[in-house]
Amino acid sequence: REVWQANLKTTITKEYYIQYAEAIITYLLERDAAIKNIIDSPVRSAFFDLFLHENYEDTVRRLEASEECGVPLIAPPKIMASMIVAGIAHPIIKWFDSDERCSVDDLLKYIYRFIEKMFD
Repeated sequence: REVWQANLKTTITKEYYIQYAEAIITYLLERDAAIKNIIDSPVRSAFFDLFLHENYEDTVRRLEASEECGVPLIAPPKIMASMIVAGIAHPIIKWFDSDERCSVDDLLKYIYRFIEKMFD
């Protein structure tokens, strides 16, 4: 739960989502050996499903809080949360799970581009 309870801004901003992406990558890399053991085990799918679900739930809460503070959203919080998790957390998991990873810097560069487009 450390990733989604990290000390990040509540309102939706580009900076928040950049911190969010960096927090997920840091969380996974700091637990690299343990998570690789999970990936090679029968609980692999359950782990990633839980990880995505927790990120989704946190994102819904943050979007709802932003909306309550008057931040205009382009879609209802649950729909936006699905899109955000699909665009940020899921690619990070796929990257982590891959045998052929690009660099962390390149992965973040691609995610930053996505975030920029999301806020155009």
